[in-house]
Amino acid sequence: MTRYTIRLIIRSLLKRKALTAINLIGLTIGISSFLILFLHVANEKSYDKHFNDHQRIYRATSTPSGQEITRWARSLGIIQAAAPGIPEIEQYTQFSHAPIGTIQIGEYSFQQEDILSVDSAFINLFSVSTITGELSEITKPNTAFISEDFARKYFKDANPIGQSIEIKELQYMRDLGSYEIRGIINNTPAKTHFNYHILLSQKGALSQRYTSLPSRKIHWAYNYLKLKAGTNPSIVANKLKNYYNTSTLKGSRGPNEYQFHLTPLLDIHLNSSDRFEFKENNGKINIRLFATISIVILLVSLLNFINLTIAQLIKRSKELGLKKVIGASKTQIIGQVLTEVFIFCLLSITLSFILIEVLRPVINQLFEIRFTIFYSEPIVYLSILLIFSICLGLTIVFVALYLNKKNSAIDLLAARNKHIG
Repeated sequence: MTRYTIRLIIRSLLKRKALTAINLIGLTIGISSFLILFLHVANEKSYDKHFNDHQRIYRATSTPSGQEITRWARSLGIIQAAAPGIPEIEQYTQFSHAPIGTIQIGEYSFQQEDILSVDSAFINLFSVSTITGELSEITKPNTAFISEDFARKYFKDANPIGQSIEIKELQYMRDLGSYEIRGIINNTPAKTHFNYHILLSQKGALSQRYTSLPSRKIHWAYNYLKLKAGTNPSIVANKLKNYYNTSTLKGSRGPNEYQFHLTPLLDIHLNSSDRFEFKENNGKINIRLFATISIVILLVSLLNFINLTIAQLIKRSKELGLKKVIGASKTQIIGQVLTEVFIFCLLSITLSFILIEVLRPVINQLFEIRFTIFYSEPIVYLSILLIFSICLGLTIVFVALYLNKKNSAIDLLAARNKHIG
């Protein structure tokens, strides 16, 4: 396509300013609506898929019999004690999560969200990466790793390595003492069902608490298991139950009967409604319905756009007829129309992304969602390709049918011009 032809197409679009504006606004709104729904559904379905072997990771829960409706995300510490003796379990981790705690740096005390106390298995299982520092030091007493955002906010340009933070209050405990910062970790990936800003060692001030968990009927920590390939999770759940039933913990104070359950990692964000979830789940979203609605909106918008394009072709019969008379084939005419449609779609898609970014805070507040566009992910560009494919495909079908009509205005005008010639 020559530069001259493109200039002609742009001039043609500008010549019909009112209709071009109506068509552009309608298509932009339709594409924007599609992108919001389609990309939001894609985002929701891709939570936790960035973890290695995510399909083999499960969260183990323990619920007193008769209380399954009020299942907790936290579970008994005996799961950690049972895991080494179950051959189907490849890796396991137990960690605590404080939604908010009190931290002191120097004389400055503040409330901090999402503080985790973890072990080395957590580091491996959930692919924690470090900007600086050795993550193996998380196994040393009273050590801490802070996120990039935390370091930037509270230490600014200073080097936090070797400095200390005071844990004044943390999940039912007070005055845990001083923790030495041993490294800076990357921020939690956005599409993860939990967040962390500080990772604390389970050794030192927290050692006694973790050591006592297997012998107490309290739900204080979270237990995650990575199973060997091909393992049926219900088998592992039954082995956890059998371990509990033969332990001295069963006869201790508290409920006697417990049910054990393994929730797939990929089900947590969308389907879990357990108490003490890290984040509010989005089980209320009907993924299939949202995906269907997004496609319907796109199709309606594009069909409306194609109808207006066909209407313009009728008005431009003289122009197209003349081109046919001087030797232009149907393929060339269709090519010109496709180029016009391509330019129009490209402009509408560009405007749609701009509109979405401007309205994103309003969208999130209005619909109570966490919608964002991750431009580095292939799904964004696949959705653009889908729009172009449907738009150009429909154009080819409708324009070809229109041009193949017998006695169409183009054919009549072409015949008339030939007769005159």
